[in-house]
Amino acid sequence: MRRFLAVLCLVPVLLAVAGCGPSEGQTIGLYLGSVTIHERRLQAWAEELEALAPRPGQEAAEPAALREKVEALQQLVRDSRTEVSKLHVPGPCEPLHKLYDRAFDLSSRRLGLLAAFLVEADKHRKGTLASEQVAQALQTTRADLAELAAQAEALDEEIRQAKIELALRFPEVQVPEADPPAVAPSP
Repeated sequence: MRRFLAVLCLVPVLLAVAGCGPSEGQTIGLYLGSVTIHERRLQAWAEELEALAPRPGQEAAEPAALREKVEALQQLVRDSRTEVSKLHVPGPCEPLHKLYDRAFDLSSRRLGLLAAFLVEADKHRKGTLASEQVAQALQTTRADLAELAAQAEALDEEIRQAKIELALRFPEVQVPEADPPAVAPSP
C-alpha cells in the first residue's frame, strides 16, 4: 500500500518535470532572436561597405587605410558567422539557417571584391598600374558589387519569408521585423 501511494505521488511529479522544457516554438523563437542580432549586424556592415565602395571619378585618398577597414569588417563577418554556426538550430529552422550561411557568403564575397579593388588602387597609386587598368577594375568591381547587392536583397526577402512561415506555424514565434536595425560594431 505504501509503495502504491509513493508511486501515485511520484507520477504527477514525473509528468510535471517531463513537460518543463521549452516548446519547439519557444526554441525557434530563441534561435530567431539570436540570429536576428547577427542579421542586423550584416545589414549595418553592408551599409558601411556601400560607403567604402569606390565611386567613378573618385580616387581613394588612402587605399591602405580603407583596406584596413575592409579587413576589419571581414574579420567581424567571420566572427559573427562563427557565432551563428555555434547556435543550436531547431529542425524547422534548418532551411533558414542555410539562408543565413548564404548571407554570410555574400557578405564575404562583397568584402573580398572591395579588398581586391583596393589592392589595384594601391598599385595605381604607387605607379605600377595604369589609370586605364584601374578604371576597368573600378567598373568591373562596381558591376560585381551591384550584382551581389541585388542577390543580398533577394536573399533578405527569402529570409523574411522563411521567418514569417515559422511564425505562422508556431504561435510562440514572433518575427522581429519591426525593430530598427542595430548599429553594427565598427572596425
